[in-house]
Amino acid sequence: MKMVPYKIVRAPNGDAWVEAYGRQYSLVEIVATILSSIKDDIGKCIRKTISNAIITLSREISATQVMATLNVGDFDNAIMEYMVSELKRTEYVDISKDRLAVQWLRQAAEAAKVELSSRSETEINLSFATTDAPGGKPVTITLTRSTFESLVTSLIGWTRNLCESYLRNNAGITTDHVDEVFLVGGMARVPKVQEVLAEIYI
Repeated sequence: MKMVPYKIVRAPNGDAWVEAYGRQYSLVEIVATILSSIKDDIGKCIRKTISNAIITLSREISATQVMATLNVGDFDNAIMEYMVSELKRTEYVDISKDRLAVQWLRQAAEAAKVELSSRSETEINLSFATTDAPGGKPVTITLTRSTFESLVTSLIGWTRNLCESYLRNNAGITTDHVDEVFLVGGMARVPKVQEVLAEIYI
């Protein structure tokens, strides 16, 4: 919750809501706003007014299947927390409460994650966090793929457990019945994800 550029609050019913612009928004309200914006954007592209839109989800999709995706944001957050920790350790600077800095961190974390899919290490420029301060100097943090993998060990483990559990409890089959595995989404490019799935299915 700390690594987002907005405030998370507890709703009367216990849900997590977002507080912004002087009021609180539920997840449903936020999703509705996003979908409305998408509808308007599509209307502009096709030069037509869209009065209604239908969103479908197969009735065969279970709650388990809906959750059976790797949350990209969790991986980004792991890198962000690492960068914040490194800045505190080396530069004695805490930027976790600076909303603009957190937004920049998220972009830097996403870029680093993408680079580490094809490289063994990447350099993250954090000079923006220190050069504005008196006596500040440029700061670059090197993040290796092995360090990144250690940061997301629990997320990778969750993926392994989910795959094994689904085969055993939902599908009722073993890996011997699986001929091919197709990976989709950005996290499919992460070498460790591919490695873990290969260990399960091959």
